[in-house]
Amino acid sequence: MIPSGPKMQAQDAKEYMELIEQAIFEVEDLGAAIKFDEDYRGEMDGFVVKLEKHLQELKQSLDPAAPELTGKDLPFMDVVRETDIAFLPFKHLMLRINATNKLGYNSQGMNVRID
Repeated sequence: MIPSGPKMQAQDAKEYMELIEQAIFEVEDLGAAIKFDEDYRGEMDGFVVKLEKHLQELKQSLDPAAPELTGKDLPFMDVVRETDIAFLPFKHLMLRINATNKLGYNSQGMNVRID
């Protein structure tokens, strides 16, 4: 279980888009690190490529000024949930993005717990 805090969802569209940008950066950084670690290269390469593709598609599909939230889990969540935090140190970020897409913005200061 990933601990949740008082602010799981993004407050607004701007923060949501920033979370997606941050996740793309983190995935690219993870991909660069894997290229130098032969033990994980084969196992993690496909995972990183798939995750980056999903995030880029998500970013491109959204209007930055008013991103449409679907109310559903994002396509990458099966992979994220199955991946140990040791291999995905920014898992909490992916959970926040999904929580925002699924539950909406946290503009009322509600505390939503995602397990």
